[in-house]
Amino acid sequence: MTAEGELYRALVAAAARADAPDHPWRAPWSAAEAAFVARHLALPRVLLAGAGLGRGLDELRALGAEVVALDRAPDMTRTLAARCPWLRVETAGLAAAGEVFGPARFDSALALGLVSAGLFLPGEDPAAAFAGLAAALRPGGVLLVDALLGPEPRAVLLRRGPVGLGPGRRAEGCAAWPGRELLVDALVAAGFSVRLEPLRHDPDTPLWGLACRLDRQEA
Repeated sequence: MTAEGELYRALVAAAARADAPDHPWRAPWSAAEAAFVARHLALPRVLLAGAGLGRGLDELRALGAEVVALDRAPDMTRTLAARCPWLRVETAGLAAAGEVFGPARFDSALALGLVSAGLFLPGEDPAAAFAGLAAALRPGGVLLVDALLGPEPRAVLLRRGPVGLGPGRRAEGCAAWPGRELLVDALVAAGFSVRLEPLRHDPDTPLWGLACRLDRQEA
């Protein structure tokens, strides 16, 4: 595993140990995120992909979603399962979503929380991850992703810095910011059409929402 990957895994493990109601990885959606999801979400069957500590889980249930969760980090899935014993939580990478849950199982998959930061680290395979999510979605199903987009259309920008883990707790982390063309091309190759919408208007934090519809038809 690369040094960036090791750093990211350490950050994930630290976040799981620091689980608390006010943890930023469990923070409520912003108004922009909530509006983005409300515009595009298909119900009722929703996969919370890269679920982490379950950010968005309460909001999805309030919308009437039947939610299951997937994350490849055992620290995260153990924490989430203990906090929500009623929730089906599986430990696997996104590439295995179709195998874990069965093909064409979901109406939507949701990956808000900068999942692209992990997918585009060196040594990762975003194409396989998006293909796995496509396999788990019904034809016409929806994938909602957010991403910090780097300045170069076909490059990945690695950034390192402190990440808040709750009151008084910080850890050193890293993130990969893919260029717009690189991210969209990976999604299109998996069978999605993509619509980009700004989720934050701060030019120093170019956060975008990607509403992706699976173009695959019934076999």
